[in-house]
Amino acid sequence: MERQSDTSTGLPTPITVEALIALGPDRLLDFVEHTPHNSVFDPAFSWLLLAEVVGVRVAFMSKTDEFAASRWAKVAAELYQGLVECCPPEEELARSIWTRAAASFRQQATSPRFPQSSNLPSDAHAV
Repeated sequence: MERQSDTSTGLPTPITVEALIALGPDRLLDFVEHTPHNSVFDPAFSWLLLAEVVGVRVAFMSKTDEFAASRWAKVAAELYQGLVECCPPEEELARSIWTRAAASFRQQATSPRFPQSSNLPSDAHAV
């Protein structure tokens, strides 16, 4: 199947997690904050998977490039906050986990130093 490109975003259609990660933190954050309503996502696409992949990138970058890690942490915070906002009220466990993840990444985005351990709360991917 040949992928086409969406002229408004420049992304391949359907949009994949890999294509969004390839944008880099600044363009990805812009896409997350202003996702076009007509975006066509790959059937396997998951906002949670995207948040987890960005979180892993933060953990990796925090050991080598704190500035890049803080930019990715800002994206992770927005993604987890978006998951919280779209989560049904009865999903209390997921809301709690994602709220903590968003807060952790928000703090890391503004913090000059990162801990050397994983930045993703150990239970953030449990849901």
